[in-house]
Amino acid sequence: MKLDQTFVREVKKTANGDGSREHRFSFLKKAREAAGKMSNPNVVREFDSILPEYGRATVGLCVAVTIWERRDRLSRNLVYWAIEVLKLWTNRPADTLTLYIRDNLHPSRIEEYAGGLVRCTSLDD
Repeated sequence: MKLDQTFVREVKKTANGDGSREHRFSFLKKAREAAGKMSNPNVVREFDSILPEYGRATVGLCVAVTIWERRDRLSRNLVYWAIEVLKLWTNRPADTLTLYIRDNLHPSRIEEYAGGLVRCTSLDD
């Protein structure tokens, strides 16, 4: 699975920054806020408004963490996308579950509301 290079640069710049501890905590604060906003059953309707508010990189990492945790119930391509996105996040903490989206929906529903993000940030092989 290949990712769009613009998205790759966004993730590296937003999530990793200069590699400092301060940047890590600054990013995690924003990402936890985004994950919290998406952690409700209305995320299906609100996802498109949350995306521009927090940015593709921040929301993409929340989605990638959630896909990775639900990997046994999701399609292979979605899991490969999540793996590639998580590889880009080098300045991450040991516990990435703080970015998990607790939407109380069936695990496969993430394909419905985040499928557009996955499709527009990945390239066909």
